[in-house]
Amino acid sequence: MIMYRSIRRRSFGYIEAVISTVVLGSAIVAALGMFGGYVRGIEASVDGLKARELACELLAEIVSRPFEDPNRLPGNFGRAAGETLRKDFNDVDDYHRWEESPPTAFDGTPLGGNEYAGFTRRVVVRNVDAETMQSVVANGSSSAKRITVIVEHNGKLRAKLFAYRTRNDAWN
Repeated sequence: MIMYRSIRRRSFGYIEAVISTVVLGSAIVAALGMFGGYVRGIEASVDGLKARELACELLAEIVSRPFEDPNRLPGNFGRAAGETLRKDFNDVDDYHRWEESPPTAFDGTPLGGNEYAGFTRRVVVRNVDAETMQSVVANGSSSAKRITVIVEHNGKLRAKLFAYRTRNDAWN
């Protein structure tokens, strides 16, 4: 004798459809949030690369200048009269407190069109103890200077590079 068992098939009801929609919607929202974080991370990484490029370019320019102004007495610090544009700077400490936004080339032309919009470059030059290269000393009393180039994008720090220049460097 053959016995048949009745199998009841259940249909997909409204409650299951609502639950599936909620679960799927939650998964999509979570995925979009993660994707947004990924995009922001890439954007910050690209900003960091651009900022390091801008900082390196300016730092290389500064360290290529003489330690002191060749037209002034030793020990003077800062810009001399007439040194208002970057192309007029003739020694390292002329760059102290230099700030520009957007970044420009040496001759004052803007760099990269809109590529560097929102970027700001600042420079701080300090006389430091020649032995420790750390302790800040009075202007003109040291044979070493620490140069700091800071690059920000929309007010957020993206790069900060240091270099040291001494009176007896090969450039002088």
